[in-house]
Amino acid sequence: MNNHVTAEFVWRDGVCFQAALGDHRFVVDGDQVEGASPMQHLLAALGGCMGIDIVDILTKMRTPPVRMAVSLDGERPDEPPRRFERIVMTLKIEGDVPLRNVERAISLSRDRYCSVWRTLNPDTVLDIDVEFIPTQSHA
Repeated sequence: MNNHVTAEFVWRDGVCFQAALGDHRFVVDGDQVEGASPMQHLLAALGGCMGIDIVDILTKMRTPPVRMAVSLDGERPDEPPRRFERIVMTLKIEGDVPLRNVERAISLSRDRYCSVWRTLNPDTVLDIDVEFIPTQSHA
């Protein structure tokens, strides 16, 4: 297992960089014109990390969702360093998934598995709301 993560950023102009993570290329733009800002990428990383954990754990519990959507809203102060002070994550889950399993998966992700969450400042508040969506018939 490779325990090293590398990233490369090449300045384009202004506050815009061409980023490379291995073979994956994207733009990081502080002005959010040509790409997402660093803080938007951080929210995306948190949503992706916890979303992956939660689906994986629910699947191992034999109660996988039919569909799941994750949305995040981060609150930042006006003054630097403008870090996230509070993040609200909403999970929309479709399928016959018991709430207790979802709560357990969230707890395991937050407390043990999500390296992005564990990297953030310990006093960042993370509120998680769960909405269950009725299962649609897929004909």
